[in-house]
Parts: sequence; C-alpha cells; structure tokens
Amino acid sequence: MPKRNNYEIAEILNGNAIADYPNHGIEIYANNLTKLGFQIIIKDEVKLDVKFLHMDAVIFYAKAIPWEISNFSVETHFEKLFKIKQEIDNKGFFQSTSGRFLLAAKKQ
Repeated sequence: MPKRNNYEIAEILNGNAIADYPNHGIEIYANNLTKLGFQIIIKDEVKLDVKFLHMDAVIFYAKAIPWEISNFSVETHFEKLFKIKQEIDNKGFFQSTSGRFLLAAKKQ
C-alpha cells in the first residue's frame, strides 16, 4: 500500500503511515484515464521535503488537514506532539515528506 502524504507526521500522531486512500496515486489515475479512452499528455510526480521549524506550524498543519491526522487536538495528541518538539529542539526542524503529482490527459 502507498504511504500517506506527510507520513512522518501521521506515523507519530496517528501511529499509522498507511494511506487512508490506497487507490489515490498517479499510476492508478493514469490507468483509469487510459481505459476510458484518454491520452496521457503529462504525468509527473515529485516528493518534497517539508521542514517544520516551529511547533505552531505542526499544530496548524495537523488542524488544517483532518483527512490526514484523524481526530487531532493538542490535548489528545500532547505526548506525541512533544516527540516532534524534541526533534525540533535537537535538530532545528522536523522533516516530513509531501508527495504531489500532475496528470493531464485529453480525450482521443
């Protein structure tokens, strides 16, 4: 199964780095479009390092994406957030991986 977006955060905060939507991926969408008679024009994928420098940014991010961090609140995730804070204090940042893709197709 594919890993979820920003799986490093999800692994700490949810204890689960497996994607909630395993059928979400560039190859799956490209194959589906091809089966429907589309020609793939652009297919590109990138993994980006995301560095969180402050806990405020981690908390904002976790609150903004409820589909990635289930039932998040500072109170319920306090001990797990503390692990991230320790890493920020020790290394100067907490790093996560964000995946993005671009897929363009046209009807044949």
